[in-house]
Amino acid sequence: MKRIIIITSILLSSFLANAQKKFTPLKEKDGISVLHKWKINDDGKRQLILKFKNKSKSHKNISVIIGFYLNGVMEEQAEVASCSKKGFFNNLFLTKYGITSEYMSNEQLNDSAFNLEIIKIKTEETNKCEKQHQ
Repeated sequence: MKRIIIITSILLSSFLANAQKKFTPLKEKDGISVLHKWKINDDGKRQLILKFKNKSKSHKNISVIIGFYLNGVMEEQAEVASCSKKGFFNNLFLTKYGITSEYMSNEQLNDSAFNLEIIKIKTEETNKCEKQHQ
């Protein structure tokens, strides 16, 4: 029985380590890490995927505004609001948020002059995370 628990723990930690590697940290504030990666959606458009990891000791309401810049000029911005629960088990399977640019092409998003920047991140402690309407 002890061996089964050890083997299961090793497999689970290996799985979780690989799942986290695909996401890159974008910014951290008040114990909240904003992680991101890019993927191609079903329509062939490049899509930004975000998730929030809560390392603090309390539930947090989060609001993030992200700017899409090309040649130093903001072309578009997006806002994501969520609530992130505290605790190890709540960070195992994080909600992912997809953002698809309405104005920028895949070529522009791949351009070396393109930059992604968090304009504003706001966090506040809350007693309970309410179900989010996305």
